[in-house]
Amino acid sequence: MIRYAITPSLGSLGVDVEGYLSRLPLKPDWILYRDLDDPNYKANLTRFVQAAKRYGIAKVLAHNDIDAATASQADGIHLRGDNLASAKRAKEQGLFVLYSAHSLEEIKAAEREGVDAVTLSPVFEVEGKGAPLGVERFGRIVSQVSVPVIALGGIIDDAHIAKVSESGAYGFASIRYFYTHASAKP
Repeated sequence: MIRYAITPSLGSLGVDVEGYLSRLPLKPDWILYRDLDDPNYKANLTRFVQAAKRYGIAKVLAHNDIDAATASQADGIHLRGDNLASAKRAKEQGLFVLYSAHSLEEIKAAEREGVDAVTLSPVFEVEGKGAPLGVERFGRIVSQVSVPVIALGGIIDDAHIAKVSESGAYGFASIRYFYTHASAKP
């Protein structure tokens, strides 16, 4: 099962790239630099990509910006739900393309655009993100598509990971699971 870490806004939390990566409780397979508050996102993305590669993370993704992804030599891009139209351009740039989906219909549209994988959310309760899909509905959706589906939304502990693993998820993605555990380490 793929472990996909999504960074919080590191600067606003007083955590630097090296500090965050060194405190991860388990090494993710993939990681997204999604520091939405970073006024120097492009420059810091390059530093993040280099640091994450030193930590042996297999795929380092940029958030929604194809030019930043290619300039930083990121492995790929995580496209927001409102940006599926960029998938073809990202693929033409040689990027791995992950897309944020919230329904079966969105996943099917993403498959037609040739994305490599999708996140489907929210699986569990997340404040401000609407009604959760739940594990059973998540599993039904996964069984109807061919693209790898990564569970996202409200995954905060190992019990959640076990539940999505049993649902047929290709992996799990989380901000809080990784950050909470990373913050607890001295």
